[in-house]
Amino acid sequence: MQLRYYMLLVLAVVGLGLGGCSGMPTPVRGECVKDGKVSPACFTTRSSDYEAGPVFCSERYQHGHSAKTLSPRARHLAGQGYLYALAAAKILHIDNEEGRDHRFGETPLLQHNPEYDKDSWLGFQGAVYERRSPGGNRIEKVVVTFAGSNQWRDWFTQNIGIPVQYESARKLVLQVYEDAKYKGIPIVATGYSLGGGLAAHVKKHPETASLVQEAWLFNPSPLDGILGGDPVENIYVLFQDNEILVNLRNVLGADYALDKNKAEYGIIDSAKIYGHYRYSLMLQLLHAADTNYWCETRGDLRPSDALQILRNSQMRACENESDQANARRAAEKAEKKIAAWSDPFVHCTQD
Repeated sequence: MQLRYYMLLVLAVVGLGLGGCSGMPTPVRGECVKDGKVSPACFTTRSSDYEAGPVFCSERYQHGHSAKTLSPRARHLAGQGYLYALAAAKILHIDNEEGRDHRFGETPLLQHNPEYDKDSWLGFQGAVYERRSPGGNRIEKVVVTFAGSNQWRDWFTQNIGIPVQYESARKLVLQVYEDAKYKGIPIVATGYSLGGGLAAHVKKHPETASLVQEAWLFNPSPLDGILGGDPVENIYVLFQDNEILVNLRNVLGADYALDKNKAEYGIIDSAKIYGHYRYSLMLQLLHAADTNYWCETRGDLRPSDALQILRNSQMRACENESDQANARRAAEKAEKKIAAWSDPFVHCTQD
């Protein structure tokens, strides 16, 4: 079983590494098409060349439509978990072309503590964020976040059979737990992809399981260093509906969470490789969290924290005035349509 486990993951890794633009949708940006022909220069791994639509902008994204197409569970879990997803996305941010094309904004509800930054030569990366109360005066949760598969050394040391990062992940949790300033404050573990596997590991391993209140996994790797086992009560799994590791998790039985703590998101229509990218899921979670706020407040027009993060974000797919205008028109059209319904909130409580 273990050999099959690793061999299947190796195949997925090769697919991610070699897939390139073959996993991307058709180019949609205007500069990619000239005289009816697609420019060869557009067939690169720069994913923003293939992104378009209001979801990449900072308007309240057709909130009635989102309330109708996102299940109540998906909206509710996004509202609970978007800050953990943001912490997990930020540890992966690199100031390169892709990073500059997808830069998520800040929020006073999430503050980085650089004292705990980890970046070892074996590939392990960890960081600590503090989830703050409204106003920022009180630490509500300590968020221990693990980086996903940022580099090929990660895939070698972690996914091809040398699980050195699991011990590093546990040590970071223990270090935070023993810090006097965090005494009595719940610890939450989180991560995308490989980082999600590490977050699952610290929630399941006997050394740290009781120290971690919750683990939030986003498009997680099926490797957690602990084969098998039943789903864990306080593990949450949020994922893009067709991302490349969905089937692999199912085949390998990496069933981390109870059904009530799982949700999939499909606002962005994408190929399997792109669907695994953190910024695709992160965008959807922010919009879903804002929709959840709209539902719970019965239509409060003030921006939620999630929407404020979107407004502080920079997405290349929405940098042009025409893109922004299209997003505004879509939001206005949705708002007028919803206002005409006899019950604008009917889809907030039913699928």
